[in-house]
Amino acid sequence: MPKSVYIRRRIIVGALALLVLAGLVTGGVFAVRGVIGLIQGTGAEPVAEADAAGEAQAGEQSAEATPEPSPEPGEDEGEAGDGEAAEPTETCAEDSVQVTARTDKGEYAEGENPALELVVATDAEQACLIDVGTAQQEFIVNRDGEQVWSSADCYDVDADRDTARVMEPFEPEQERRAVMEWPRIPSEQGCPAVDEEAGPGEYELVVVLGRTESEPVSFTLE
Repeated sequence: MPKSVYIRRRIIVGALALLVLAGLVTGGVFAVRGVIGLIQGTGAEPVAEADAAGEAQAGEQSAEATPEPSPEPGEDEGEAGDGEAAEPTETCAEDSVQVTARTDKGEYAEGENPALELVVATDAEQACLIDVGTAQQEFIVNRDGEQVWSSADCYDVDADRDTARVMEPFEPEQERRAVMEWPRIPSEQGCPAVDEEAGPGEYELVVVLGRTESEPVSFTLE
């Protein structure tokens, strides 16, 4: 299967905080690597979900949503209409972006694929924009201090031009989540075919958005 397929992602846009709160009023899930998925939460929308691509591939990603356009220059909040506030135009400060790694379970039975999550939020005082595009996201699985798999190994920016950069508005404390299914296989840079599976034991997930990296979270394969 071509790399372009492996790299496809689905973006389910939502705002966890909003989505969960108001049908997202902005909550959401953006799944798998960048647009692999944000989930619902308090103030965030899901961004996307990723499917496993096969034995020799780590996950499928494709973008299905794009952010709403920002207000035209000269527009102010009073011109947004219908009592809605204008979209933010400022990018969130890097030190205000919070990235958290999660898995849907702590232990996985033999043959059960882990769902890896990248959760994004900001502690900024005002609404601002964060680039949650596929080029910014990376899911990394480590074992005993060594990297076993990375979603970046098979990433092809040319195949993801439409979703490589996706600026999404975040309200303070709003969350978005990217979700990617890991088919329990190792990966290498350049995306060579793989015919082996990761063995049983304890692993750690680390997720990255831009230059912001999460703390590791552990999970076990049986």
